[in-house]
Amino acid sequence: MSLGNPLLTLQESLCSLINKILENINMRSNHLPNFDLETVKTFFAVTRSKNFTDAATLLHKTPAAVSYRIRALEEQFGVLLFERKPHSLEITEAGELLLDHFMKIQDLLSDLPSKMSLLTNGIESSYRIAISNLVLTRPLVEITNKLKEQFPLTDFYIETRHHRDLWEALIGGECDYAIGLPEQQGMDIDLQTIFWGICEWSLSSSSSITDTSKLPLAAIASERESPLHQAWIRDYGSKIYVSDVDMMIDLVRSRAAVAFIPKQLKETNPDLRFSSVKNGPGKTVFRLASTNAEKSPITSFITHLLLEKRQSFALTEE
Repeated sequence: MSLGNPLLTLQESLCSLINKILENINMRSNHLPNFDLETVKTFFAVTRSKNFTDAATLLHKTPAAVSYRIRALEEQFGVLLFERKPHSLEITEAGELLLDHFMKIQDLLSDLPSKMSLLTNGIESSYRIAISNLVLTRPLVEITNKLKEQFPLTDFYIETRHHRDLWEALIGGECDYAIGLPEQQGMDIDLQTIFWGICEWSLSSSSSITDTSKLPLAAIASERESPLHQAWIRDYGSKIYVSDVDMMIDLVRSRAAVAFIPKQLKETNPDLRFSSVKNGPGKTVFRLASTNAEKSPITSFITHLLLEKRQSFALTEE
């Protein structure tokens, strides 16, 4: 039995799929309103002038041409956009709704040239930053403010990720920049990283508590099944599992728990007591990385800020 030409069969399948996609696009486009920018300008002018004559003067057109465009809009939507008065026009509720949508379109179009200029200068119109949940996030507020001052037209998206998921987020294109990457630990990844700093963990409690033996230990929830958990968390009593290190610090300050937090915080937090223990988590090395480090001005700028503000994140160089 002949199986036919497999290349021809594949080509026919692809053509069939493309035709279905085009049919779907055509079906969707048939439901879109049919108007041009000149119609939008006319609608704005009539809304502002409240009569066809003054709107025509603004647009350098005849009143009949302006009236025709408004009437065509009303016929298209099947509603009255302006109520005709003896000497003026009054916008209807439907007209107010259309005005709101037209203003959104105008905002998008007015923003387009500046967004295009970003691309020609190698600056992204949007930039996604992922930060490890083992890293302090409060110092990131100052850095974000400086980023917006330097790149006011860029939209920034910042989210906290579990530290073991940062590599996957970066390589998978879910973020442009990763803050607090853990060591690669044998991973075969062809991506250059920058050493950022070292966090030394120390057991901390509120200095106003004399007996901490009955307090629970606050820890990162996702560490429950990790070797780190087996090494030291099990030595403590009850636990409060949280999402990030900032919440652990808040629990310690509120005298609700003890927790291993960055030892560097000791210098700026006299209300906290830090203790050395044998079976603690030790130290964590954090790194920085981006998928577009060589060509992005934003990447260069944020790297400079993070290295400059290393101590604000309770990190040391050695």
